[in-house]
Amino acid sequence: PSRLVCDVFCNAISADDRIAMTEIDTLRRSGVRIAVSDFSAGIAGLAMNRVHPIDRVRLDTDHIKAIAGEARFVQMLSLFLQLASTVDIPVTLTGVDSRKDLECAISAGAVEVEGCFAGPALSATEVRELTSVGAAASGDGRMQLAS
Repeated sequence: PSRLVCDVFCNAISADDRIAMTEIDTLRRSGVRIAVSDFSAGIAGLAMNRVHPIDRVRLDTDHIKAIAGEARFVQMLSLFLQLASTVDIPVTLTGVDSRKDLECAISAGAVEVEGCFAGPALSATEVRELTSVGAAASGDGRMQLAS
């Protein structure tokens, strides 16, 4: 269970949804980690952590670009990452689909990214082969950017 991350959309549950909260609590007690996606709401999404205990957020670069535009993308992303760090919530930046996206993510301080630029989805065997040739992997088996 500790290798499983259950991805929940932030608008999928509400504070008074006891059934959903019971299920999420059951999953967390068994070791499953909870991530929240569709985090374009920013501060409102981070506030969800006070009602629903979460282990990480997944932030889509396209949502930030839609709000900030290309010119202010890195600045807004950096601010969001700082805000998440302030409340001790790790962030996975999704939609990193080009070299420019990756450069922007690094500039903003992202430490975990997902997207087409990193390559196609891999099988467990392919991941083991990749990590055995020196790629940096975190303790939970996820690939991360080297700092």
